[in-house]
Amino acid sequence: MRDPVVVGGALVRDGRLLAARRSRPAGLAGGWELPGGKVEPGETEAAALRRELAEELGVEATLGVRVGGDWALDAGVLRVWLAEPGEAEQPRPLEQHDALRWLTVAELDDVAWLPGDLGPVRAVAPHLGTVVTFGTGAVSGSGTVLDAVALGAGRCAVVTDRTPFHPVDHTWPDQPGDHGTLAGRPVVDCVTGARSLVDGRLLVGADVPVKRGGRGHSFVVVHVVAGDPPAVGEQVRLEVDEGRRRLLSAAHTGAHLAAYALNAAAAHLWRKTAPLDPMGSPDLDRLALVSSRIDVDGSTDTYRLGKSLRKRGLSAEQLADALPEVTAAANAVLARWVAGGGRVAVECDGPVLTDPRWWVCELPEGRARIPCGGTHLTDVADLATLTVRHELSADGAELAAFAVPALR
Repeated sequence: MRDPVVVGGALVRDGRLLAARRSRPAGLAGGWELPGGKVEPGETEAAALRRELAEELGVEATLGVRVGGDWALDAGVLRVWLAEPGEAEQPRPLEQHDALRWLTVAELDDVAWLPGDLGPVRAVAPHLGTVVTFGTGAVSGSGTVLDAVALGAGRCAVVTDRTPFHPVDHTWPDQPGDHGTLAGRPVVDCVTGARSLVDGRLLVGADVPVKRGGRGHSFVVVHVVAGDPPAVGEQVRLEVDEGRRRLLSAAHTGAHLAAYALNAAAAHLWRKTAPLDPMGSPDLDRLALVSSRIDVDGSTDTYRLGKSLRKRGLSAEQLADALPEVTAAANAVLARWVAGGGRVAVECDGPVLTDPRWWVCELPEGRARIPCGGTHLTDVADLATLTVRHELSADGAELAAFAVPALR
């Protein structure tokens, strides 16, 4: 006779796993599990899982790849699929559960899982988002290897459950990835990767088909390591090249300051009312920025000076005529800000790679706060100098701002 089949759903959203606490029967009450239930006669396993998730959580989930094999239960076997709730759906404990928790990969041991769910939860861990600490300024830490894939040419892609490494973003590649070591092996690059919930594949860099945080994927930090890969499950030490990180952080902080200084220096050129930045200047940076590149020597921000900006009230011809004065005024603003200092911080909504982060800086004119996933200094006073040079393209359609910081 065929063993009864129980189907479980590993619901993943924003890189986190949904855990449900049983309220009955008495022998299971208080234990945490992956939601699901028995396959009824005549049901397919997929249909049974969708039904169970609707009954227990009130969601119409999209099912992904099956994780692992058959896990033995006291009566039957457990089979688990990755799943994702509808975009606007909020799971609720409707039947057999009295509490739900979204757990990061670092929090999987924070609840008391029922024994039959321990194996599946461990198998799901590689499909969750990386917990990152670079936003707090961390340059070292420990992690568990969740995946290691050969890339060829003596390199491998290594994913850990947590890391201090900052990866380059695949859609807005402004700040390069950190370098350093992982278990003593050189980390020669660090990029954003995504684990598909549909087929479980690890996609790296340009192969990621959606923006960071896009549905159907969990996003991870991929360490590009020179040498043989470490073993999956191995505890490893991660060390970021602190000197290089500090230079990149100075350049990134300098880029934001130079952008606000440009806003202030060009404010008098606007002929119409435009959206304002936190310091009260027309926000040229937000309206016209098309690319930003950070390097250890500084930053290059590129602005498009097209018809859209002209309609807003600023023409390329006006800016070109006044550019020497604008550059001089921007450098005067930067010199004043550097001399006065101001606290810089990265505010994080959570520890997962895709959780929103903001660059926050206390300046004399006000508190600047913009979305930013990079690394930064802790105070403007960490800079000895910060200068900017502006250059128009030959056709006048683009303006490049080259900001060069010098650390104390």
